[in-house]
Amino acid sequence: MTANLGVVQETMLIPLVIKANETLREKARIRDEKAVEIMKQLQMDTEKYDKFMSHEGVVARTIIFDQALKQFLEKYPEAVCVNLGCGLDARFYRVDNGRILWYDIDLPDAMTVRKQFFTESDRVHQIAGSILKADWTQTVETGSPLIFIIEGVLMYFSQEQVKTLLSILAGAFPEFVLLAELMPPMAVKQAKHHDTLKSTNATFRWGTKSGKELEALCPKAHEACNRLLYPDVLCDRKKGGINMAKKKENVFLEEMAPFLSKRYEGEKAASIMAMAWKRYREICEENAQEPKAMYMHTRERIYPGIAAFDALTANGEAREQAADFIEDYYAWRSRRMADMLHKLMKIPGCCRLVPKFFKSMTRSNFGPKAGFQAVYYETTNKELRFDMIKCPYFDICKAYGCEEIVRAYCHADDICYGSMHPRIEWGRTQTLGDGGTCCDFKITVALHGTSGSGDAGEIEKVISKLCFV
Repeated sequence: MTANLGVVQETMLIPLVIKANETLREKARIRDEKAVEIMKQLQMDTEKYDKFMSHEGVVARTIIFDQALKQFLEKYPEAVCVNLGCGLDARFYRVDNGRILWYDIDLPDAMTVRKQFFTESDRVHQIAGSILKADWTQTVETGSPLIFIIEGVLMYFSQEQVKTLLSILAGAFPEFVLLAELMPPMAVKQAKHHDTLKSTNATFRWGTKSGKELEALCPKAHEACNRLLYPDVLCDRKKGGINMAKKKENVFLEEMAPFLSKRYEGEKAASIMAMAWKRYREICEENAQEPKAMYMHTRERIYPGIAAFDALTANGEAREQAADFIEDYYAWRSRRMADMLHKLMKIPGCCRLVPKFFKSMTRSNFGPKAGFQAVYYETTNKELRFDMIKCPYFDICKAYGCEEIVRAYCHADDICYGSMHPRIEWGRTQTLGDGGTCCDFKITVALHGTSGSGDAGEIEKVISKLCFV
């Protein structure tokens, strides 16, 4: 069987071949039996479509996209999912819960090939057409939570075409979530050196340094996600505008509600959450003049913990019990991040980048402007050692009279990073949260063999999206 595809459509063979070859490995990180089936039937040389960096990139983004979509479907089990520029993707079979409604959309030549391997059903529909023309929107059923998936597509569009697509979505659907892959401009400029793309006649045309650049492309977009290359929920359009789905007022409090309901009866849980939100807004207002460099720590993590602690104690919980709840909740969040980080560490050579990454991350995000002070020690590239002697997590919690919850943040680090990889040793002998004079960090990598390190910059970007718990 052969496939007659256009220039851009040919690129859909890259993820297909990589997913198939990965599935056939002894210790596969992803499994896509449909990809294996299709690859065996296609009569073509597939070697050029599977090179090292592309292989690791496709595996990483497949893991992240699948995980993000599954999390969305946990919250909205009867969602409508629309896969834009689907190619030969079989994501439906990996995430199906028996209740979702799924649409696959691609250009006619791509869809002709796809229909040789995929069949429609009452919950799976295939649409042949251009996503840059609005007519396909009339076939998508609305009324349930709606999510659009765009993987490996936008980088082949011009900026004007990206703007057209966003305008079509914003104009046709009153509410939606967009799960999209963005590419940085540097990768676009280096397209001719891309290990698999250079074997095709396609090229990258558009990239963005920050998702916020999308605002200018769609007048109704108030803000967009700050993600590079790898995916996240990009935007959530409600009541006339597009807002970040994960840039809610505070995701920690948003996700605390269902966790809280498992511990307390409905009325008490509702009372605690209402008071936590009220207290959180009060604390933000009290600190309205703080530097924006502190926001990612204070408004996203510290203040929610303090607010929840105050709400729990105000509703009759003992301080120790309230602190235990905060620690349990942050531990639960950290275990989710640890699982994703563990999967990414399976990328060959990734673990050796951890000391370098942590050094870069701590200097840029945990510096004096954010309220931290650290002492770094000279080490090799296999090790990172530093003492955090001043930390806003400790200082602010102490100022608000709830030092007990500092340990929740410290222990969350241990859960998230403590089992990243068998070769990575993560440890501290003391923390401020447990009464120490500092948090003495030590990260060591025991290297074996000479496996390649991959593209350090891009792997660091992937890890950095998961490393804040």
